[in-house]
Amino acid sequence: MLKIFLCFIMLIMLCTGVEADFTLGTETLPPGGVAFLCWQGPETPHDLLQVTFSGAVQPLFRRDNRPCALVGVDLDQAPGLWPLTVESVAPSGTRHLVHLSLRIEGVERPAQKLTLPRQMVTPTETKIVKQIAKDRKRLDQVFKRRQPVHFSPPFLRPVDGEVISTFGLRRILNGIPKSPHNGVDFRGAAGTPIKAMARGEVALADDLYYTGKTVILDHGGGLFSLYAHLETLTVTPGEMVAPGKRIGTIGSTGRSTGPHLHMGTRLGKARIDPLALLALFADEKR
Repeated sequence: MLKIFLCFIMLIMLCTGVEADFTLGTETLPPGGVAFLCWQGPETPHDLLQVTFSGAVQPLFRRDNRPCALVGVDLDQAPGLWPLTVESVAPSGTRHLVHLSLRIEGVERPAQKLTLPRQMVTPTETKIVKQIAKDRKRLDQVFKRRQPVHFSPPFLRPVDGEVISTFGLRRILNGIPKSPHNGVDFRGAAGTPIKAMARGEVALADDLYYTGKTVILDHGGGLFSLYAHLETLTVTPGEMVAPGKRIGTIGSTGRSTGPHLHMGTRLGKARIDPLALLALFADEKR
């Protein structure tokens, strides 16, 4: 498992609305990592807050009546220092802007070589090529959705099985390098129930070429979880599901060599490690 670092922003603002003092406990995150930011001041602020990382606005939510945010680092984020900006607007209209940064550390990913039927790796059949293009367009539309935040940490592990394929793993299929693994694979027997990671709306529940029977939950604020290769789907699009609700069962549909659950998570445009997200609040219970 990738080493997970927590980043905390401590914000201190006086009730009089004077200039805020923002500080960041600087840490290093790997590509795919997630940071947790939360107001640590003595009183709950009434100011408008916005957190921006690498040009993307991060989802805000409330914990213990305090504004907090998640910051996601994409799988392909280049190493180096990246800007993190915290902005607040006081009731008086006074704007406070603080520029911080996160250091992204390069990670050497292991490689996995697999042999699959040729049509599953480099399909040429016109019907299949059209289906893949249609699936990609649907997924792009889903991940553009932006709803109010539905989730409230901690997040739940979808199944109890061990991790058999890690996030960021470099895939070599039939000798051809492919995109890195943008999720994690959990071991599990066919028919094993799969639980929703958190509260969210079913944005997709359908059969796709590569991922087979797939469920995507929109948790609001740009946070999504994806569950792939399912044997059965037990939810429908538009349905709002509670944390831990059964959304389907483990299977081996789509491009799969055997029963397992592939889980992916996204935060805005950032493809993040599901295990990093789960680890942020692993010591907490619902």
